Amino acid sequence: MLSPSESSNANETLVVQFFTDMGETYDQMKAAFDRYLADDCVWANQGLPEVRGKAEIFGFLQAFVEQTGLECVHGEVLNIASAGQVVLTERHERWTGEDGKVLVESLPVMGTFEIENGMIRAWRDYFDPTKFAHLAPAADTDQ
Repeated sequence: MLSPSESSNANETLVVQFFTDMGETYDQMKAAFDRYLADDCVWANQGLPEVRGKAEIFGFLQAFVEQTGLECVHGEVLNIASAGQVVLTERHERWTGEDGKVLVESLPVMGTFEIENGMIRAWRDYFDPTKFAHLAPAADTDQ
């Protein structure tokens, strides 16, 4: 995993530090989102609804946590590149639940971050959503 000191510039350092600061708990992850995402940030995950602004982002995150039992995402940045305000990452994510159970062992993710005034203004992730399809709530078949 890259450390913030291995980054080439301030924007890359900010993105790596964001993933480092997500920590080991949901509260630490939320604190990192609050600290690094701009108030009007746009967060888009392939195959999921795009959310805009911290209120929508935190609402989406909370709903996702309630549906999946997610406690924390551990993002390991493998490679990083940037041009101007855009930072690209290749990383693997490991998702854990409240009981420490591994929900997703290794999710390969490519991400694009747009940085403005030292904050993440846009964050788009690209991945194979079938890697976490097993976390979706079971359909109600009693109807």
